[in-house]
Amino acid sequence: MPVAESLVFVVLSIAPIQDSALYPPGTVRIEYRSAYDGGADWALFTPGAPDKRTVVYLHGSFAHADQIYTRQDIRDFWLTRIRAGGHPLLAVNMRDTSYMSPAATRDLTDLLDHCAKAFGCRSYLLLGGSGGASSAMAYAVMHPEKIGGVIAMGMCDIFARLGFARRSSNPVLQKLARVTAEAYGGTPEEKPELYRERSVLAHPDRLAMPVVLTMGEKDALIPVAETRKIAEALKGHPNFTYVEIPGGDHDSALWVDIDLDTLAVKSPAPPLPTVNAERVEFISASDGRRDWYLVVPGKPDQPCCINIHGHGSAGDQLWTRLDIRPNLDAAVRKGITVLSPNLRGNAWMSPAAAADLTQIIAAERRRRVWTKTIVVAGSMGGSSALAFAALRPEFVDGVVALGAATDVARYQAWCLAPDSPPRTAAIRKAIAEAIEAAYES
Repeated sequence: MPVAESLVFVVLSIAPIQDSALYPPGTVRIEYRSAYDGGADWALFTPGAPDKRTVVYLHGSFAHADQIYTRQDIRDFWLTRIRAGGHPLLAVNMRDTSYMSPAATRDLTDLLDHCAKAFGCRSYLLLGGSGGASSAMAYAVMHPEKIGGVIAMGMCDIFARLGFARRSSNPVLQKLARVTAEAYGGTPEEKPELYRERSVLAHPDRLAMPVVLTMGEKDALIPVAETRKIAEALKGHPNFTYVEIPGGDHDSALWVDIDLDTLAVKSPAPPLPTVNAERVEFISASDGRRDWYLVVPGKPDQPCCINIHGHGSAGDQLWTRLDIRPNLDAAVRKGITVLSPNLRGNAWMSPAAAADLTQIIAAERRRRVWTKTIVVAGSMGGSSALAFAALRPEFVDGVVALGAATDVARYQAWCLAPDSPPRTAAIRKAIAEAIEAAYES
């Protein structure tokens, strides 16, 4: 979209946030109107020492500006370090998931200028993981004069990232490619110059500022071979550091301890303890669809724990989410059998998903022995667990449902309610659409 000459960047409001349990004292929400297209967006700012560099946090895909405050593992690791170092923090919403689209690029430039004037921010350090890391590197390529450093945790070049996502069978990655193309107004084939402007591999010379790039060796969502191409392109830069975590997964890149003043790596993230799982692929007896699940064998005198993942995740959630990974490790130590089904992605225990889970349990019962079957899950997984227990009580001895909607139909209607808060409207709409697609109604 061409920039309208009459549009200017306007801060609509700066309001204190009262939730002291999540937000440090002095945190404000900045709402603004874009000079690019007049769109509204927002950011969060927490003040710090005036002589410290401001950390600009760019959230991951399908998250929002509040991720560093509300996602517990990121909060514990990064917000704690930012606050301990006295750094001001600017967390930017970036048009939700846009991968530093033209609109997001213009918005961030104007927002950095505003914060320099309004809050006295002197220098900026970009910090982001996954989609936020891609956005950070893209912005640094576009506007190196604005940035004093970058910490990019788990990313590859934008062409490779979107190409991998489009080829993937993972619905979350397919959605990522789709929404990014929408934000750019076209695919990389249709708008090659827009994407090339943000390509690290096309412009490695622009990244002269200190850059730390981290990556898990076994990342299933970003091809590590593509990350290594960036590391190779930047290895001659005196201010570049690459850290690859042996055996690390997608989230492992987030937990490298880095000095926020010097960008020196204090200690790499420890590799996750190995939990060997068997991946079982099967063909659904209900409709012939191919799907998969992970199983960790346990002891016959212990129960079986079935973990149903949340919306936007997959059957490997217990392995890839650092905040819930301790549950897997604890179960394995006790000898509990763990079943982690993919269940068609965001299926919300549709009739087909329920039939698949019945098929999985029956198949595993034929080759393994356990005492009781307990379904443990949160959010969408919790709702699915309750639904399955109601549908097939003979297969379930207990349910632990965390933060779960108890009626999927009513929850879908609530997601589509016109009074949905703007910051959650997009994800609630996506959930409602996923429920409709899963139930085909």
